[in-house]
Amino acid sequence: MEIACDPKLIFDYVTNSNRWHEWYPSSEPSNEQYFANEVGHKFEIVTVQKPISILPFLIKKTLSYTVSKLEYGKIWQIHASSDLIDSITTYTLTPIKEGTLFKREFRYTTRGWLSILEPVLLRKNIIFQASAGLNNLKEIIESEGV
Repeated sequence: MEIACDPKLIFDYVTNSNRWHEWYPSSEPSNEQYFANEVGHKFEIVTVQKPISILPFLIKKTLSYTVSKLEYGKIWQIHASSDLIDSITTYTLTPIKEGTLFKREFRYTTRGWLSILEPVLLRKNIIFQASAGLNNLKEIIESEGV
């Protein structure tokens, strides 16, 4: 995704987990102040998934994150885990003439009962939220300048 903004400004925004709820649909606001700007830093975020849109059933989990790779303004990788899921998210930012080429890669594995639901109910929701999150991110950064 191309975003009309300097890579370092985008990097500062997306790596601030206290602001994820502003752009990523499944993240809830945090009461903690995390500054995950070094490899090894840890933080927690509560996420909510609604696997079946017509039912009031929610999967609400606290995920523990660890920064595993960081090159300021260029790449940020985090590992997340809970009792139901492990994931790796990588943000890659490349300067281009019009601003930044922003790439988000998300890989995950599920455990327990969630492994049964994942292919049928959860995967589609995760893909939708990822797309919505990237669109929200672009809109917020380009309209508000973060």
